[in-house]
Amino acid sequence: MDIFLAAFDEVPDPRAGNARHDLCELLVVAFVAVLCGASSCAEMADFGRAKDHVFRGFLKLRHAIPSHDTDPTVFRMIDLKALDAAFGRVPAQIAALLGPARPDSATAPQCHRHRRQGAARRT
Repeated sequence: MDIFLAAFDEVPDPRAGNARHDLCELLVVAFVAVLCGASSCAEMADFGRAKDHVFRGFLKLRHAIPSHDTDPTVFRMIDLKALDAAFGRVPAQIAALLGPARPDSATAPQCHRHRRQGAARRT
């Protein structure tokens, strides 16, 4: 999650300085909720509240999980190009953590074996 927090940290916060919820934390909760099937701001808030104990393991959440009213307001104001750029940096950072692909890794032979088995069945 540190990769996402670092990426989202570069998204400018369009809200006034008195905003209750940290923008990075709001975006992380929304992102994880959508990955887990949330399709509305109400579902994101419900998911966040249900998984509050998980989020508190790596987020501060000084003012709890953002409500369903907070999310759409922020999403309407956010700089979409900056958010897109933040997401664009994430795959490169993940690839750097994983290191270069090794041709002798377990994935390559398994994929090759499955292709041969599929070809054998078709003949």
